[in-house]
Amino acid sequence: MQHHFPGLHVITNEVMGYDIRRIVHNWNKALRLADDLGGADYHFITADDCVFPVDYVGFLLERFQEDEKLAVASGTRGLKIRTTEENLPEGAGRLVRQSFFKSEGGRYPPKYGYESWVLYKALQHGYRVNKFTDLKYAHSREFGSQHRFVEYGAMMRCLGYYPLYALARSVRNMLRGSGEFPIGASARMLFDYVLSDFVYRGDPYYVGYEQYYDKEFRRFVSSLQKRRLMGAVWPFGK
Repeated sequence: MQHHFPGLHVITNEVMGYDIRRIVHNWNKALRLADDLGGADYHFITADDCVFPVDYVGFLLERFQEDEKLAVASGTRGLKIRTTEENLPEGAGRLVRQSFFKSEGGRYPPKYGYESWVLYKALQHGYRVNKFTDLKYAHSREFGSQHRFVEYGAMMRCLGYYPLYALARSVRNMLRGSGEFPIGASARMLFDYVLSDFVYRGDPYYVGYEQYYDKEFRRFVSSLQKRRLMGAVWPFGK
C-alpha cells in the first residue's frame, strides 16, 4: 500500500472474519512495530467505525500532561447504559500512557478481558483512569453489532468479577439498557459468567477461566468491585 504520509505505517492482515480474540494479536503486532521504530509516549486504541472530533487526542494529551498518574483515559460515546464504575474509560477511543504500559510488559494478554485488564492493572498499581464525559465521539455501527456481547460473561469470570457486581451489572443493563444492551445479551452475559467453564469447555483457548489471570490481580478486581458496589448501595459502605 502506497501513501504520502512518511510517519504513517500500515500493517495489512489477511481478512479472516470477525473474532474478538484476534483483535488483541493485531494490537500487539502494532505495539511491536512501534517499539521497533523507537517507541512512543502513548498508544491509542480505536475501531474502524469510530468518528472523533478533530481535537480529541489533543484534549486527552492535555489531561495526561496535567496528571502524571493518569494511565488510561477516553472520551465517551454517550451510551445510556451504565455500570457502578462510571469513570472507567471506554474500549475504543482510549489513550494509554506507555511508561505505565511498559511496566506491565508492554503487551495486551491474549485472553478474554484484555480491554478491562489494562484498566484494573492501572488501578491496582496506584494509577488513575478516567472517562471524560464532556469529550464526545461516535460509532457508525450499532453498539454490539459485531461481537453480540458473547464474550462478556467469560471476560467477567476471567478477571475475577465480584459475583454480586456481575449480577448487578446484568440486571441494571436489563432495566436501563434502552435498546443499547438487549435483555437477551444481559441474560447471556450472566449465564456465561455463572456457567462459562461448562459452556466454553470445548473452546481451544480454554484452560479454566479462573486461571487466566493471577490470583492477586483477581482478588484486587473483586475487592474493588465489592467496595464500589457497597458504596453505590450504601454511602457508608466504601
